[in-house]
Amino acid sequence: MKVLKFGGTSVGSVESMSSVKHIVESCREPVIVVVSALGGITDKLIGTAKIAVDLSVKTLDTIVSYGERLSSLIVSRVIDGAEHYDSRRFIKTQMQCGKHIVDFEETNRLVKAGFNPLPRIAVVPGFIASDKSNGDVTNLGRGGSDYTAAILATALDASQLEIWTDVDGFMTADPRVINTA
Repeated sequence: MKVLKFGGTSVGSVESMSSVKHIVESCREPVIVVVSALGGITDKLIGTAKIAVDLSVKTLDTIVSYGERLSSLIVSRVIDGAEHYDSRRFIKTQMQCGKHIVDFEETNRLVKAGFNPLPRIAVVPGFIASDKSNGDVTNLGRGGSDYTAAILATALDASQLEIWTDVDGFMTADPRVINTA
């Protein structure tokens, strides 16, 4: 079993989503696909939400979660035979020093139970989780989809974790932001 993570630009157009479909459907072993929100959506959700006068962290986390939730539903419908899983059901966080951090003991237990039996293709929204004490939506912060993929790969003892991106090679920074990367 392997885990494949696709970022926002990888699921941000019909052409790129067709590439994801081809990559995933060509896998011979079971695969868990973790997806980010469609390119640019998280920033738009944050910008729109911050217009509210008395926006709570809880409300912002819920609003921002819709990017990955919608993206994962779309991708699960595009890939033949894919099953959709909701990461809020198995990635649990707890408040510590004013931040939500992953409760790995609870998360690993729920991941193992939730993916037993392992489907041929599972699609999971990255970035989002839920508070283990009250079920409120939480998030894993920027880069949270990569983190989600790593959590799943570790908990399920995946043979591989692949982070797919539209940037060739390794860069010191995002070349779309820093042209000397």
